[in-house]
Amino acid sequence: MAPAEQKDDGYKQLLELEKKFISKPSPGNQLELVARQLEAVAQFPRFFDNHSFPVIVNAGILKLADWFRNSSNSVRFQIYKSILRASERHLKKLINVDEVVRRLTPVIASNDPIARAVTLRVLGCMSPILAGNLDVQYWFAIRLENACDQELHAALYACNMLAGADAQFAGRISQTVFRRIQEPTLDVLCRQKFIQFIRHIHRDAKQYTMARWTLLDLLGDVNQIAIAETRLTITVLETLTALEEKKRIHTAEQMRLLLGLATSNQCDREIRITSLKCMVYLAKHGIEVDEGHLLEILDLKRCTSKREEALSLRFAVSAVDNMPLSRKKQWSSDPSVSVLLQQLLHKSQDSTRSNLSLALATLLLKLPHTSDSKVLQTIIESTAETISTSFKTAICKLDRASDKMRRNMQQLVRKQSIALRNLAKYTSIAATRRIIENVGLRTVCELICALARNEEGIKMVESSLYDAANACADDPSSLTILLHALVSLHDGSMSPPLTDVFQHHLEKLGGASDIQYSFKRNCWEIYKLARHLLFSGHSDLALHTFQHLPVMSNEIYGFWMRLLRDFAAIDINSKKATVSTGMDVDIPSGANGNDSKPSWSHLDVTLQKMAEKGWDMDFQHWYLHIRMIQWDVKILGSKFSGNLDTLLQLRHKVLELRSRISFLRQYFIDTDINSTKEMQKQEQTCVACDKLIRLLLCLTKENDLDGIVTELYHFYEWQQQNIANFRAMENSMSPASKIPTLQIEPDMLDRVDAEQMVYRSWLEALLRDGSKVLQQSLQDMPSIPRQFLHHIKPSGMQVRTDPPILPTSHLPINLQTVIVMEIEGILQPQSHTQIAQGRKLQSVEIKVFISWEDLRQRGSQMDKLMAIHHPTSSPESLSSTNAMAIGPPLIFKSALVSSYFSNNLFIDLCHLANEALAKSKDVPKPPLWLASERRFQYFNEAWLYIAFDGIDVNGDRWHLGPGIAGRLGW
Repeated sequence: MAPAEQKDDGYKQLLELEKKFISKPSPGNQLELVARQLEAVAQFPRFFDNHSFPVIVNAGILKLADWFRNSSNSVRFQIYKSILRASERHLKKLINVDEVVRRLTPVIASNDPIARAVTLRVLGCMSPILAGNLDVQYWFAIRLENACDQELHAALYACNMLAGADAQFAGRISQTVFRRIQEPTLDVLCRQKFIQFIRHIHRDAKQYTMARWTLLDLLGDVNQIAIAETRLTITVLETLTALEEKKRIHTAEQMRLLLGLATSNQCDREIRITSLKCMVYLAKHGIEVDEGHLLEILDLKRCTSKREEALSLRFAVSAVDNMPLSRKKQWSSDPSVSVLLQQLLHKSQDSTRSNLSLALATLLLKLPHTSDSKVLQTIIESTAETISTSFKTAICKLDRASDKMRRNMQQLVRKQSIALRNLAKYTSIAATRRIIENVGLRTVCELICALARNEEGIKMVESSLYDAANACADDPSSLTILLHALVSLHDGSMSPPLTDVFQHHLEKLGGASDIQYSFKRNCWEIYKLARHLLFSGHSDLALHTFQHLPVMSNEIYGFWMRLLRDFAAIDINSKKATVSTGMDVDIPSGANGNDSKPSWSHLDVTLQKMAEKGWDMDFQHWYLHIRMIQWDVKILGSKFSGNLDTLLQLRHKVLELRSRISFLRQYFIDTDINSTKEMQKQEQTCVACDKLIRLLLCLTKENDLDGIVTELYHFYEWQQQNIANFRAMENSMSPASKIPTLQIEPDMLDRVDAEQMVYRSWLEALLRDGSKVLQQSLQDMPSIPRQFLHHIKPSGMQVRTDPPILPTSHLPINLQTVIVMEIEGILQPQSHTQIAQGRKLQSVEIKVFISWEDLRQRGSQMDKLMAIHHPTSSPESLSSTNAMAIGPPLIFKSALVSSYFSNNLFIDLCHLANEALAKSKDVPKPPLWLASERRFQYFNEAWLYIAFDGIDVNGDRWHLGPGIAGRLGW
């Protein structure tokens, strides 16, 4: 949908919400009116997500402010919750901030304390855009002086929010905060919130000193604190620690204070634990620790609880991490430290608690004295044994545990699995085999499958998994986990005997009968297993499983099951194909009464139908086209015999495949990391194949020995520079396909003149080896990315140009002057997943491309977008793009501030044409390419295309939106 249409649709939906809010109820039914109003207000967060244009957000917030002024307190509270949910992503787009504040002003001055409290919370959640508003700061400060409990709590919440956004606000109200804390009539909860606010008072040295004195005065004699004030003391310690982490003036004094509290037997247990937590927090934030403190904290005999032991070891690990290597060696070589570490090693071996064992092992492995392999082996084996016992104990408790306890146990086991996985690099797979015996948890299966990378390890783990599957054949949950682990273990292939055993377990899980082979139970789990089989390269097993699943009544799941089943069937048939049949590769009829024969074109039409129903299927549709090209490459590779024509066809297909994979990977920014890595690996494979094909093409020219040597040098240097990256990609992803590499003896590169006959024999052998490597790599089909199952959208945006350009009408220009165009745009809010994956955008690159023809008429939707975003790519459908271009693309860069960017574009058509003519080696025939002052007389229009790329914090490039196309006339 175009931006203008999306904006119109947003206005329509806003009017519908307003109509629902102001609709009159039936006479005498006032509750119906309140219910409708609450329902309308509750829909605003989703409305803002779907229509995130600044003008729409501005109109919606203003509407909510109007309703807030004239509604009841229940509706006001719902409005506060809606604004709170929208504050993080959409409030920065608000234009009329002062108008919103003006509409809320009457409520803050009302006589209703509940209404004033809700208003304070609304203004508090809007703090990021109210940081410089002195009126709002005055209201917050006044409410701290004299207010009822509800209003005071709301004022403290608002002040905390505003202090995080405005660096000066905390200092302005610091005297009020210090005075209110000392008031004896203040209740404990309010005093605690006032204390928490002090962590913001650290900008000014004088105020920071006053804040620290106030907190220390409140702390007093900790040993005499009553039980009722323990929580208040804990808050004081946490605030002191946060304040010291910001300013870092009295770090040594703060550490001594916390150490004294942590090692005192007279303090309350909760205070000791809080002190240890604060010490861990300071150590993790890079504050150095005195070696004497570290030795004192490692004396675990003083600990009265398991929690204290764990926190003490966490503190020691963080402190050792911060130590310079020289200090670390000096400290660990001290005799008293050596004695203590030996005691810890024995405690680690004798401990039955997995958390303590892991913490001790982590600490010991960080110290220099543990470089001895025997010590390492002892630590790892004892830790593995402890965790194995912990796993078995957890499984025994899971059957009778509550849901909350079950989740906690599973989280514990997952953390321990990750920690052991990090430690497992010090030992062999045999030392961890005992972990999976009689264990059916998914985390353990994932751990073991990740460790079993060599053939011996796979066989060892495989036997244990099958034994466990036979033992728990009557437990569907455990059997499903083990079958998933077996699929992950055999990523890409499975021997026929193992296939039969796997099918037998599937029949047990699904309750299939011998008379009519169809699954009757656990169908959803079997469907997920079939998907896992397909994405791991087991197309035959996946098709067998899909065919015997019952038909799903749900339209969405039924569509996905048919699509994946047909995909598996075509994969199987294509593996057996020896001659390319274009789009259509027929296979036997589908199961469950489906008599149609699936083909590439059949899947293409199916995806188009689902897109017509409003589903976002662009990723699936475009990947299907990439898959078709992959199979064409595979079939060409199967017929490859080293002749020149086949090599040229292969290179053309490989380049097209690479450009399409690159575009697909960069167009969908929300693609998960594993799918992105898989596509990067496929793209790098295409690059390696292209380099190898170029080398083979050069080797076929026997008379051009100098050219062969030059190409050999280039290929060898390129391969040596990238071989480490190739192996890293193969190890991090599924080993279903290998990036092709050719073994070249570097000594032979210098023998071209000395022994020419020997050299030519070596070149012939190299040609044969290169042809085999290329043919083998082209036969390996990459696995399907898991993102194929998800509906993902490209990063949308709204763009405006001045003067505006449209594809339906000309923008009149003067060829003798430079075109000046102002452009501005705003991106849709970046998702949490996108930011968590390190893809937060920080700048926008604007690419301007001018052509004599309308590129939007070319091929599919993907071809049209590639013509705009990649004007220099070379797929077959775009092979003549450069011939119709007016110069190279122009690049303009803009910073991205709160999702907004702007720039001025300067375009000189005649200069672009002359520059392209000067760089062109093959000048086309007249009259298309004449002198610049005569060339444009043959044309009265040109097409202007503007594409946008986002640059994230890591420097990676992502395509934004569909771009802009318009016509220029003269």
